[in-house]
Amino acid sequence: MSTVQAKPTPTDSLKAQQALINKRFDSLATGLQKLSRTNDSLNKELTYFRAKEDFYVMAVDRQGSHFEWFIATLITIAGLISYSYFSRQFNIIKGEGEAQLNSFKEEHNLMASDYVKVKIDLYSKIAKITNNIDVYNSKNRKSLLRQLDGLNLRLGCIMFAKEAYMLSKGEEREKITDDIANYVIRVNNKLDQIDLELKSVEDKSTYIGIIKKRYENSVPVFDVLISQNNSSFSSKLAATKDRLSQY
Repeated sequence: MSTVQAKPTPTDSLKAQQALINKRFDSLATGLQKLSRTNDSLNKELTYFRAKEDFYVMAVDRQGSHFEWFIATLITIAGLISYSYFSRQFNIIKGEGEAQLNSFKEEHNLMASDYVKVKIDLYSKIAKITNNIDVYNSKNRKSLLRQLDGLNLRLGCIMFAKEAYMLSKGEEREKITDDIANYVIRVNNKLDQIDLELKSVEDKSTYIGIIKKRYENSVPVFDVLISQNNSSFSSKLAATKDRLSQY
């Protein structure tokens, strides 16, 4: 006897479809739960990596600040050391320079003093040599022209002695003062000899012209020495100047 299968009813078909939908819904819910857990895990990891990144950024910034501070400190220390070194070197060089300058000034003053002494000695010796030349010439020739040459030489003695006198001081000046006083006496002695020779000359104009020329050349020298108000020669020079102006 054959078995007859029952035909599914519409209700059974609907239940089967509903069961299939429920199964698919459960599968979708399960997938969503897994996706949610995965998303939560990813968010946690992302949060971790962000925190880690922030930490490294802060650490790098902090290290950068420390490094900048360290570099700035090194530069400051180097600057202080450099300033101290150069300041010390500058003071050393400055001290050496000042010492050399003072030494140079001392040497310069010594040289200047020696130079003045040399000039004084030179002028004094020229004056004496000039006087000796006249003494020698007077012994060998006694003509009027020779006497006039002698007058020029003795006036020259006063001129050179004046230069030495103006440079000298103290005892050295006293010696030159005595020399000038003697040269003034010798000039007047020479004028006495010239006056004696002129008495025998008819045309005196040429000789007097020579004497006036010598006088004009000597006036500046006489005036300087007269202004010194030296009791040993100033008044004598004033009288000699007046005598020469009478020719």
